Amino acid sequence: MTDLMDAPADAPAFAPMAQRFRGYLPVVVDVETGGFDCQRHALLEIAAVPIELDAAGRYVPGEVAHAHIAPAPGTTIDPKSLEVTGIRIGHRCAARWTSAPGWTRCSCRCARR
Repeated sequence: MTDLMDAPADAPAFAPMAQRFRGYLPVVVDVETGGFDCQRHALLEIAAVPIELDAAGRYVPGEVAHAHIAPAPGTTIDPKSLEVTGIRIGHRCAARWTSAPGWTRCSCRCARR
Protein backbone atom coordinates (compact mmCIF):
# COMPACT_ATOMS: atom_id res chain seq x y z
CA MET A 1 0.00 0.00 0.00
CA THR A 2 1.35 3.44 -0.94
CA ASP A 3 1.79 5.96 1.84
CA LEU A 4 0.13 9.30 1.03
CA MET A 5 3.10 11.05 2.66
CA ASP A 6 5.30 9.79 -0.23
CA ALA A 7 3.04 11.37 -2.89
CA PRO A 8 4.14 14.56 -4.70
CA ALA A 9 2.95 17.79 -3.10
CA ASP A 10 0.59 18.59 -5.98
CA ALA A 11 -1.01 15.11 -5.99
CA PRO A 12 -4.51 14.79 -4.51
CA ALA A 13 -4.68 13.34 -1.00
CA PHE A 14 -7.23 10.74 -2.08
CA ALA A 15 -7.38 7.79 -4.44
CA PRO A 16 -8.78 8.63 -7.89
CA MET A 17 -12.08 7.04 -8.89
CA ALA A 18 -10.30 4.60 -11.26
CA GLN A 19 -8.62 3.04 -8.19
CA ARG A 20 -11.89 2.61 -6.25
CA PHE A 21 -14.76 0.14 -6.60
CA ARG A 22 -12.48 -2.41 -8.32
CA GLY A 23 -12.19 -0.04 -11.27
CA TYR A 24 -15.93 0.14 -11.94
CA LEU A 25 -17.73 3.48 -12.22
CA PRO A 26 -20.39 3.72 -9.49
CA VAL A 27 -23.78 4.67 -10.89
CA VAL A 28 -27.15 5.24 -9.19
CA VAL A 29 -30.04 3.90 -11.27
CA ASP A 30 -33.69 4.83 -10.72
CA VAL A 31 -36.71 3.39 -12.53
CA GLU A 32 -40.35 4.40 -12.62
CA THR A 33 -42.82 1.62 -13.30
CA GLY A 34 -46.51 1.13 -13.86
CA GLY A 35 -46.82 -0.98 -10.70
CA PHE A 36 -44.98 -3.47 -8.52
CA ASP A 37 -45.35 -6.66 -10.56
CA CYS A 38 -42.39 -6.95 -12.95
CA GLN A 39 -44.23 -9.60 -14.99
CA ARG A 40 -47.31 -7.42 -15.66
CA HIS A 41 -46.47 -3.75 -15.14
CA ALA A 42 -44.66 -1.54 -17.65
CA LEU A 43 -41.28 0.12 -17.23
CA LEU A 44 -41.99 3.83 -17.89
CA GLU A 45 -38.79 5.72 -17.16
CA ILE A 46 -35.16 5.04 -16.29
CA ALA A 47 -32.49 7.43 -15.05
CA ALA A 48 -28.80 6.97 -14.23
CA VAL A 49 -26.45 9.27 -12.34
CA PRO A 50 -22.73 8.51 -12.22
CA ILE A 51 -21.01 9.21 -8.92
CA GLU A 52 -17.92 11.35 -9.41
CA LEU A 53 -15.20 12.85 -7.24
CA ASP A 54 -14.81 16.61 -6.92
CA ALA A 55 -11.44 18.35 -6.48
CA ALA A 56 -11.62 17.80 -2.71
CA GLY A 57 -12.22 14.06 -3.07
CA ARG A 58 -15.93 14.19 -2.13
CA TYR A 59 -18.51 12.10 -3.93
CA VAL A 60 -20.81 14.25 -6.07
CA PRO A 61 -23.54 13.38 -8.57
CA GLY A 62 -22.58 13.56 -12.23
CA GLU A 63 -24.75 14.42 -15.20
CA VAL A 64 -28.18 12.77 -15.21
CA ALA A 65 -29.05 10.54 -18.15
CA HIS A 66 -32.71 9.61 -18.49
CA ALA A 67 -35.19 8.11 -20.90
CA HIS A 68 -38.93 7.71 -21.05
CA ILE A 69 -39.92 4.29 -22.28
CA ALA A 70 -42.99 3.35 -24.28
CA PRO A 71 -44.81 0.59 -22.40
CA ALA A 72 -44.05 -2.84 -23.83
CA PRO A 73 -46.89 -4.66 -25.56
CA GLY A 74 -48.90 -6.76 -23.14
CA THR A 75 -47.91 -4.78 -20.04
CA THR A 76 -50.33 -2.80 -17.90
CA ILE A 77 -50.14 0.40 -15.88
CA ASP A 78 -51.79 0.71 -12.49
CA PRO A 79 -53.38 4.21 -12.31
CA LYS A 80 -52.21 4.48 -8.68
CA SER A 81 -48.57 4.29 -9.83
CA LEU A 82 -49.15 7.29 -12.11
CA GLU A 83 -50.49 9.24 -9.13
CA VAL A 84 -47.24 8.53 -7.27
CA THR A 85 -44.83 9.24 -10.15
CA GLY A 86 -46.75 12.12 -11.73
CA ILE A 87 -46.17 10.62 -15.17
CA ARG A 88 -48.91 11.39 -17.70
CA ILE A 89 -48.93 8.79 -20.47
CA GLY A 90 -49.23 10.37 -23.90
CA HIS A 91 -48.66 13.92 -22.66
CA ARG A 92 -47.10 16.12 -25.37
CA CYS A 93 -44.13 17.00 -23.14
CA ALA A 94 -43.48 13.53 -21.70
CA ALA A 95 -40.14 13.26 -23.53
CA ARG A 96 -38.85 16.32 -21.69
CA TRP A 97 -39.57 15.20 -18.14
CA THR A 98 -36.76 14.05 -15.91
CA SER A 99 -36.34 12.29 -12.58
CA ALA A 100 -33.60 14.74 -11.54
CA PRO A 101 -34.27 16.40 -8.17
CA GLY A 102 -36.19 19.65 -8.46
CA TRP A 103 -37.71 18.96 -11.89
CA THR A 104 -41.48 18.99 -11.37
CA ARG A 105 -42.57 20.78 -14.56
CA CYS A 106 -41.98 20.11 -18.19
CA SER A 107 -40.52 22.78 -20.44
CA CYS A 108 -43.95 24.08 -21.50
CA ARG A 109 -44.57 24.89 -17.82
CA CYS A 110 -47.52 22.56 -17.42
CA ALA A 111 -47.65 20.92 -14.01
CA ARG A 112 -46.30 17.40 -14.00
CA ARG A 113 -48.05 16.63 -10.72
